[in-house]
Amino acid sequence: MSEIQTNHKPDMNSPATAEKIEALLRRTGPLTQRNPKRALELAREAARLAGENAPSSLEHRKVLGRALIAQAKALLELDAYEQAIPCCISALECFNPAVDSNETAEALLGLGSGMMIMGAYPEALQYLMRALSAFQSMKNQSGEAAARIKLGNLYLLLGEAEKALPHLETALDLAQYLTDLKVEAPVQVYLSRAFSECGRHQSAVQAGLRGVEIYQNLGIHRGEVEALNTLGEVYLKRNEFGLALNFFQLSADVAKKFDKRLELARAYRKIGQIHLSMGNIAAAIEALQAALTIASEINAQYEQMECHQALAQAYKKTGNFQKALEAYENYISAYQIVYNEEKDRRLRTLEVIHEVENARKDAEIYQLRNVALQKEIEERKKAQAALERLATQDSLTGIANRRYFLEIASRIIEQARRYQRPVSVVMIDVDHFKEMNDTFGHKTGDKVLIHITRCFQSVLRKVDILGRYGGDEFVILLPETTKEGARRLSERLMQAVAQQLITAGGVTIPITLSMGLASNINEPDLSLDELLQRADRALYDSKLNGRNRLTSYE
Repeated sequence: MSEIQTNHKPDMNSPATAEKIEALLRRTGPLTQRNPKRALELAREAARLAGENAPSSLEHRKVLGRALIAQAKALLELDAYEQAIPCCISALECFNPAVDSNETAEALLGLGSGMMIMGAYPEALQYLMRALSAFQSMKNQSGEAAARIKLGNLYLLLGEAEKALPHLETALDLAQYLTDLKVEAPVQVYLSRAFSECGRHQSAVQAGLRGVEIYQNLGIHRGEVEALNTLGEVYLKRNEFGLALNFFQLSADVAKKFDKRLELARAYRKIGQIHLSMGNIAAAIEALQAALTIASEINAQYEQMECHQALAQAYKKTGNFQKALEAYENYISAYQIVYNEEKDRRLRTLEVIHEVENARKDAEIYQLRNVALQKEIEERKKAQAALERLATQDSLTGIANRRYFLEIASRIIEQARRYQRPVSVVMIDVDHFKEMNDTFGHKTGDKVLIHITRCFQSVLRKVDILGRYGGDEFVILLPETTKEGARRLSERLMQAVAQQLITAGGVTIPITLSMGLASNINEPDLSLDELLQRADRALYDSKLNGRNRLTSYE
């Protein structure tokens, strides 16, 4: 008897299939900006593998949702918002918002980005603010930076550069802290635009040049062209036509070299318009005709419209009214096409907003259906959190215990060594703590340690790592901090402790600290052990020389 052959669908429970999907998703990330078409192919393949088995379990749905988000990111890079938004909607349906917070935030970010591209600015603002809030609550700095970049761009599109600046400056701080050039590059370009709108010309130029430099180093040519165009606009705003012309010509050269035809058409059009403003009519017509030819070949209607309008002005200045009339009539025809496309886009916008609203309702229903599961997950999370607290926190003060401090500090020191960044360590000892315990009792000693911890926390930054090293000894790691910066911060810590008095049995207890400071300035390859040893030696010197002082390791 012959066997009946059937098509075999991939089993999501198969380790081989799961690993293949994960491998595809890992590859999409680095390609999204550099080669979005290839990233889209990989993401679609991952979504196909994840969805073929019609997954019903939460974990399987989550994998499918991640593949859809990767697909949406690539589509947004290609300005295909009409395809990206449905991907984000489908992704939202795959996640449980109460559990899959990061994935839900990514989907919201994609929705906000798509809405912004399609011109639905109120909806874009709503989704981007929700994404920002979600990333902040999870302390996801990379996600927060991405959301703030989008918000900065949105406010620029709305003509509110002053509102854009705080988001973009915070995004820049986060990008530089994370040492992520792919995040920093667009921030610098948008900052250049915002500074220019706010009249801060020199800052606009510096940010634009930094954006060009980063994009060149990353090999992201579309971004490089965008940054060069931005610099051209910065100088054009000040009527510095020569410098503006230079940057638009550079933009055209890069666009031509890497076959970015739409960007090339835009650059030629800008060059033509500048020549027109300068009175170089022949050069203006030549550049505008070149831009029009490319725009026609790629069917870029908006660019064609702008070229026809500028050509009408140019021919009018030459006295060739026949050609001026023809160009103007072509402008009216192109305008009608663009206007009709805009009407269609607005209609699609309303349809998409309706779909998003339905998806939101579906997500709420899905969430309600899984209330019991959520409760179970929450209980497990609470138990896990309790275990993590026992493993990582000092039971008395609530700060990092010695083991956890060393674990975190090791990672930060390794990053500082890799990127040659400054970092400092401060070792702290409570003066005469044993005598306090003997005189007032251990309960008062515990009260003193908690009091000191709270004083420290009121002064330290969020990025600083505070740990209890043992007994009455504390240790602080200060990332991105030079020796002088660490000295100033340490002096503020001593003052904060000294100013907040503590009493026991009606007696005021004076509290002073001995501190030892070590930094990797001039020696960026120092290990954590070496820094701790040096800070400990400096602390010993502080105690040897009378206590209540700060000593730097020399």
